[in-house]
Parts: sequence; C-alpha cells; structure tokens
Amino acid sequence: MLKRLTIGQKLFGALGLVGIFILSLMSYEVSKIHHLDEITTVMAENLLPSVSYAGTMQKTLQSARRSQLAATIYFYKGNQPEIISRKEQVKNLQLTYNAAAQNYLALDFNSPEEEAVFHELNKMGKEYLASLEAYYNAMIRNDTQ
Repeated sequence: MLKRLTIGQKLFGALGLVGIFILSLMSYEVSKIHHLDEITTVMAENLLPSVSYAGTMQKTLQSARRSQLAATIYFYKGNQPEIISRKEQVKNLQLTYNAAAQNYLALDFNSPEEEAVFHELNKMGKEYLASLEAYYNAMIRNDTQ
C-alpha cells in the first residue's frame, strides 16, 4: 500500500502523524500545568497564609513568655513601673494573638485532624495569655503567695 503513495503523500502523512503526536503531547502538558496551577493556588490561598498566621501566634506566645520572664526579674528588682508596662505589652500581644487566630480560623482546614489540633492549641494559648493577667496583678500587689 505504501508503494502506491507518492513521496509527497508519504511526507504529508508522516508530518501529519508528527503533528498529531505533538498536539497530544501539548494537551498532556497543558493538563499537567493546569494541575500545577491548582496546587499552587491552594498553597497561595491556604497553606502559606495558615503558616503565616500560625507563625504570628507562635511569636506572640514567645514574646509573652519573654515578657513574663522580664517582669519576674523586674519584680525582684522592685521595678513596679516596668511590671505595669509588661502587663500592657501582654494585653497588646493578646490582641495580636486573637487576630491571628481569627484569621487562621477563616481559612479552610486541610483535614479534620488539623482543625482539632488547631482548636486545642488555640485554647491552650488563650488560657496561657489569660493566666498572665492574674500573674501580673499578683506582682503589682506584691503578692508572692
């Protein structure tokens, strides 16, 4: 059958097959690029902000802990104004923590486990920050009991 075709027809047929192959390869690559676009969209809209908010929450808790330590040192040095200043700083840290937690909650969770862990850690963080109020008040009253 191929012997009856002219060279032009054979070339045209071969180029047609190569063209079909290239089109199918392009279609496959476009579908892969679409899949990568979906993944990067999820990362940009959910994962990166959640990491950012979680980092803010962690830094806030670390700052509160450092402030607590500094206030304790100032308590033993008898520096009441600095203790009051640290108490106000912790109130601002609570606001920052709560804002980051609310922003994190506004995002979609990737799994029920992630949501459960977040709620547990958020609860503990809020309890810790709330407990600092009594801690600072005791130091301001000079109550060491």
